[in-house]
Amino acid sequence: MLRRNIAAVILGLITGTLLLLSGYSNPIDYSSYILLAWNLLNLPSQYLPIALFANAVLQWLGSFGGLTVIAGALLVVAKIQRIGRWFIGIGAGMSLLTLVWRLVREFMGLAPPGSALDLFNGIIGLAVVLAIITEELIVVEGKI
Repeated sequence: MLRRNIAAVILGLITGTLLLLSGYSNPIDYSSYILLAWNLLNLPSQYLPIALFANAVLQWLGSFGGLTVIAGALLVVAKIQRIGRWFIGIGAGMSLLTLVWRLVREFMGLAPPGSALDLFNGIIGLAVVLAIITEELIVVEGKI
C-alpha cells in the first residue's frame, strides 16, 4: 500500500510538472453546456444553481492546471488520500475534457488542421494518461 502511494506521489509530481510545462490550464467554461443540457432534459430548475456552483468550483480547480495535480500528490503525502485522489482526478478530467474539445473543434473545422495534435497537446495527452494511472495507484487507508 505504501509503495503504491509513493509511486503515485512521484507520478503525480511528474504529471503536474508536465502540465505546468505545457502551459495547460482549462480555458473552457462549461456553464453554457450545463444550461443547454438542463433545458434539453427538462430538469427541475431549483437544482440548476447547485449544478452551476459545482461547475464553478470544478472550473476554478481545473484552471490551476498542473498545480491541482501537484496539490493532490502532496495531499497523498499528508495522508489525505481521498481528497488528494479527487484533486488528481479533477486535473486529469479537466485535461481530458480540454483535449477532447480541441479534437472536436478541429473535426468540426473550427480550428486549423493539425492544431489539436501539436507538441503541447502531445504533452497534455501524456500527462492525462499519467494522471489517470496516478489516480488509480493511490490506495486510501483502510481500502485495498
